[in-house]
Amino acid sequence: MGRGYRIFTDSSCDLTPQELWKLGIESVQLGLSRGEEIYPDRDGCMPSVDEFYEMQLASTQLFKTSGVGLAEAIDVFESALSKGQDVFYAGIDYELSTGSRTALYSAKELLLEKYPAARIELPNTHSIAPGLGLLLTKLSRIREDGAGLDEMLERLDYWSHHIAHWFSVDNFDQLYYSGRATGIQKYLATGFNIKPFMVLPHDGNLKVKKMARGEAGILKRFAEEVRDTILEDDGEVWISFGAESQLPRVNKLAEMIRAFKPKAKISLHRIGPVIGAHVGPTVIAVFFFARER
Repeated sequence: MGRGYRIFTDSSCDLTPQELWKLGIESVQLGLSRGEEIYPDRDGCMPSVDEFYEMQLASTQLFKTSGVGLAEAIDVFESALSKGQDVFYAGIDYELSTGSRTALYSAKELLLEKYPAARIELPNTHSIAPGLGLLLTKLSRIREDGAGLDEMLERLDYWSHHIAHWFSVDNFDQLYYSGRATGIQKYLATGFNIKPFMVLPHDGNLKVKKMARGEAGILKRFAEEVRDTILEDDGEVWISFGAESQLPRVNKLAEMIRAFKPKAKISLHRIGPVIGAHVGPTVIAVFFFARER
């Protein structure tokens, strides 16, 4: 009988501690700060999703995020390795967090010197936010069916080429402040009520792919994207949002998708502080498995 393994991720997946526990997945925490204030999640100081967006709306001071720390990566991985278990880590897209990638690979190199018979797999998920959460849910299911590390790697590679990440925000302000939109884009979008339609492609560079005029236009574009590209008619569609004020838009989008795909398994999820720091309170997003990402 081969060695067992444990699945690890990070808090960018936006799964709650209860959801992670049910999936049998352990999480490494990413940091959040604003000015001199630091919110280390491991110490129970991270604001709740609603508290975070209230704070963001009340101040123009930007939140910043930090990647996985080397010491924490070593600690959590060694909790498995010391018991004779291997490590499978599926976290934030490495192109979006090069600091995490550096820390994780450094931890792997150091730990394999101490545990040379172990396997520490650190594949790039090419995913973030509830898109990563959806991917982890799929991985947990095949682990329950007996999948070993090699099968997990194979399935993750396939799914990462098909899991669609579509985002939109109500305006370009947060994208401009975080450096993801130009001043010209912000000016034109505000003047003409243009909303960005962003995609996270497989290469990991979140970008504005298309634009739509007004709220009705962007929701229609979301629903059409699901209709035209979903891999399976009865597949899962995770609709996600930031501040609670976006819930009416989200419910409307769910109705539009159901009109196109009545068999789709639609569920609602929150986008937490780690990703919310970059996209802002008005974000809505759709994650699903598409024929082409």
